[in-house]
Amino acid sequence: VQSNNQKNPTKIWGVIAITGKGTGYVSGESFKESVEIPPEALNGAFPKDMVEVDVLRAPTADRQAQGRVSKVISRSREQFVGTIRKTEGKLFLVPDNSKIPYPIIITAAPDDAIAPDKKVLVSVSKWGDGSQPVETSFEEIIGTAGEHETEIQSIVLGRGFSLHFPESVLA
Repeated sequence: VQSNNQKNPTKIWGVIAITGKGTGYVSGESFKESVEIPPEALNGAFPKDMVEVDVLRAPTADRQAQGRVSKVISRSREQFVGTIRKTEGKLFLVPDNSKIPYPIIITAAPDDAIAPDKKVLVSVSKWGDGSQPVETSFEEIIGTAGEHETEIQSIVLGRGFSLHFPESVLA
């Protein structure tokens, strides 16, 4: 069932992929091809989040279906890796993942983490909606960017794994 009616659009659910330019794509069972979502219609979705999408324009022979994220159902991650940048007195994370489409604010960080060559791990404390930035809290300094061990740890943490074993495993 497809609908071109913006007041009662067709809905699909799926995992969103976001390009480096900020355009999202979601595939649903009711469409053979993915639905394109312009950057201004992501509504706070991040890469690999499970989302609900309103399909606003059905696909045609020469155009892809277009839609907007109406709801983020579940988040793919709660932590991000990157470097800290200070701009106009605010701390921002420059994420290692270039497909992150929104600014990420760090509410506070120790002075030794605020250096352009330090990689850090942050946890989300408040999700933005696309018009408001994501707020995060500082977790840890991973190390100096460019160093082999730091880059390996950044990849591991950036993929959602922990560097630390639980006490029960170590016992």
